Amino acid sequence: MKNSKMKIKQILNNNAVIATDKNQKEVIAIGKGIGFKYHSNDWLDEADAIKVYVPMNSSYREKIIPLLEEIPFDCITLTEKIIDYAEKTLKVTLNQNLIINLADHINFSIRKFKEGMDLSNIFTEDIKRFYSDVYSVGVHAVKMINDFYHVNMNGDEAASIAFHIIDAMGNSTTEDTFKIITGVNDIVEIIEHHLNLSFDENSLDYSRFIIHLQFFMKKIYLEDNKNSSSYSSFTLQLNEQKYADIDECIGKVNKYTSKKHNYQLTGDDKLYLKIHIIRLVKHYLLS
Repeated sequence: MKNSKMKIKQILNNNAVIATDKNQKEVIAIGKGIGFKYHSNDWLDEADAIKVYVPMNSSYREKIIPLLEEIPFDCITLTEKIIDYAEKTLKVTLNQNLIINLADHINFSIRKFKEGMDLSNIFTEDIKRFYSDVYSVGVHAVKMINDFYHVNMNGDEAASIAFHIIDAMGNSTTEDTFKIITGVNDIVEIIEHHLNLSFDENSLDYSRFIIHLQFFMKKIYLEDNKNSSSYSSFTLQLNEQKYADIDECIGKVNKYTSKKHNYQLTGDDKLYLKIHIIRLVKHYLLS
């Protein structure tokens, strides 16, 4: 047992302990009954831990420990199966922190579903459009959850799970994140300046727009251009003369992305951007 790489420092509960790894880094190990089987200062057999979670900092560590008290172990094991499926299907290695974050989300969603709460996700269409492969994993995950807990959650929950997976994919660097944030801010400024208005940052339409821009910028920097969807059904409604100013505005956005990011807007990019801007303008005029 002494050859194990982890030494237990503290028992958190029946299924989780704090330990140190071979590099003396503090970790949280999760496994069924390990809180019963082991004691402080024991060497942990890694075969008994289904997941090792590395706290990022002390404040995050304090957040994780209470969550482990709330999340049923069967939810953690189901989440582990979902993550395994996601990694195999998407051919990626997900951040090991995902297991707690996603298990907490799933546990919360199940509880609220059973209480009859609306679990709609305002970002579902954005996620389906830019990350259709991850959304498909979310759909499969929801089926696993529905079968296990005998509930009937839908595509909005699939989008929520996909969002957690996207966040844990680890295919963006700090530099990418900075570029994405800068790009989103630049595009918002271009639109507001051209239309001579300030959007209501507390509105639902604005929140959806910002999420759309974040996904759009990620698509540019992470070269995730294979996901596309057609919005041709909206074409007749949006090709009206009264939207000519918005078309001109989108032209400026295209000039910006071409010059700054070497990316030309596609027809779908322009159309989807137009839909969001029209919603924002209508909200502005009604407020």
